[in-house]
Parts: sequence; C-alpha cells; structure tokens
Amino acid sequence: MPSTPKIVPPAFITAANHVRRVANTLDRYLDPHRDEQPGSIAAGDLSHVEYNEGWGRATLEVTLEGPRLAVLIADHLHAVSALTRDPKVVYALSSVIRPALSTCGTLYWLYEPATDVHERVRRRSNVWLVSLAEQRNIAGRAHLGLGSQIDVMRASAERTGFDFHDPRSPKDRLEKPCYLGTPVPREQALIEAVANASGNLGGAGSFMHRMTSAVVHGQAHGLLAFMDTGGKEPSSNGTNLVPTHLSLSMYALLVGSLLDVVNAAVRRLCGYHAWDLRAWEQVTVPAFADFRDWIRLPRETGEHLATSDYGPSA
Repeated sequence: MPSTPKIVPPAFITAANHVRRVANTLDRYLDPHRDEQPGSIAAGDLSHVEYNEGWGRATLEVTLEGPRLAVLIADHLHAVSALTRDPKVVYALSSVIRPALSTCGTLYWLYEPATDVHERVRRRSNVWLVSLAEQRNIAGRAHLGLGSQIDVMRASAERTGFDFHDPRSPKDRLEKPCYLGTPVPREQALIEAVANASGNLGGAGSFMHRMTSAVVHGQAHGLLAFMDTGGKEPSSNGTNLVPTHLSLSMYALLVGSLLDVVNAAVRRLCGYHAWDLRAWEQVTVPAFADFRDWIRLPRETGEHLATSDYGPSA
C-alpha cells in the first residue's frame, strides 16, 4: 500500500493551540486551595450544616463535584490537542470527545441555577450512588465495604428528608443504582441539555454525541463520515480501497462542538462558584472565531489529516 509523508497542516496546529490554551485556562480555575467567594451559591451551600450526616459533609461534596468533573474535561481537552498534532490520528478524536461531552452534561445538570441546595444534594448523591453501583459490578456484590456505603447513604438520606429508592434485585445480573427521588437522567438527555444551551457554533453537540458514539462502537455511519468514496470503481469482489481523512471543516465541527459544550458547562461552574470569567473569555472568544470560519469550509477543499492513504470500503 503506497504511503506519503504525513505533515500536520498549519490550520490544525492553530486549532491544537486553541484547545491547549482552553485546557490550560480551565486547569488554572481548578485551584484546590481556592476559598469560596462570599455570597456565591457555593458558599451558601456550605452553610447548610443540616446535611452533615453519616454520609459526610454533603454540601461540601456538592461544591467539589463540579471541579472534579472539570478535571476530567480539561484532561480530555489536552488529549484532543495532543491527538490533533499526530497526522495519523483521525477516528480516535471521536473516542476522546465522546466521554467529554457526557461529563459536561453531568456538570451542567448538577449546577442548574433554578435548583436549591436540597436538590443539589440530591443530584450529587445520585451521581455517587451510580458510581457505587458500578463499583459493585466491578468488584462483585460480595464487596461488603461498598454495600455498607449504600446502607449509610440510605440512612442519611432518610434522616435529611429524601425518598430513597432501591431497585436492586438478586435476580439481576448487574446491580442497578439506588437513587434519591428520581434517577439521574439518561446520558443522551444530559448531553442534549448542555448542547442546546451552547450557541457559539450552532448547538451541534447533540448531533456530535451520536456521531462520536457511532465511531466508538464501530458503526458504519460513523466511519463513513471520514471516507472519500466517490469516483472509485469496486473490485471484482465488491470491495475497494478509498481515501480516509479528516477534513478541516469536519474537524472543526467535531472539536468545535466539544468546545461549545465545554464553554456552557464551565460558565455554569463559574456561576456557581462566582469565579471571574474574563480569563476564560480571553481564550474561548478567539477560538470560536477561528472554528466558525473552518466549519464553513467545503468538505472537499482545504487542509486535511490522513490516518492512512486508503481505507477499506464495501
């Protein structure tokens, strides 16, 4: 199979630099020694000591959950920047973007402004109960420590006015998560909510969730988006080799949609903690300006990355 030298085009380097600057800026917001701003929603939550129970300081966990999720978001942004600089990487960008979209959805939902402290404690507790169920599925249901944590969550929830629901059954192959009030919304609903709130690039996050999921699961419609199938005659057995690449416009749609969703989530996080957004806007505003221009480029023209000269196509 013929090969040619792979050089990352300048526009992709510019894009990688944008993403890295956004990630670095988010890292700086996540100072673990930062005190809560007086008058912020977070500071108000911490004053509600009535939620201090056997499960720990529940309102403290509410204030910390967002920064924990933001650490994951920043890490994935650094990964996107690094992968962009490798001319052999095309599909794996979707594998990195996909979980970052999900994390943004959870963060955005957790700090919905219309909620009160009781609701935020409920939502964060449900996030933790989902994690406990998954930990038991990994370690086995016989893990007594994880089971006792769920029992403590139940007792604390009931003493602080929550309805605790336990859908578990010994007949189930995998353990279902317990929850307070109502379960955590489905992942697709969480991503759609934050995607609909983002508007710098047209709110394409929901569409990109489906597209990146298709790549992650190896589904044909996700892979075909990166193949140039035109103008090739099939071989005698009905298959062919076609160019596989990532155009600048497709890249800008993928990564720009992620940045759009990240922007909405980070703005909500900053609103909750009363963090100054000026440093954030200094890096995101010029990034969105470039990404908007790149998205408008026709797919057939402009620079592109190539994972290989040819990929199989039926």
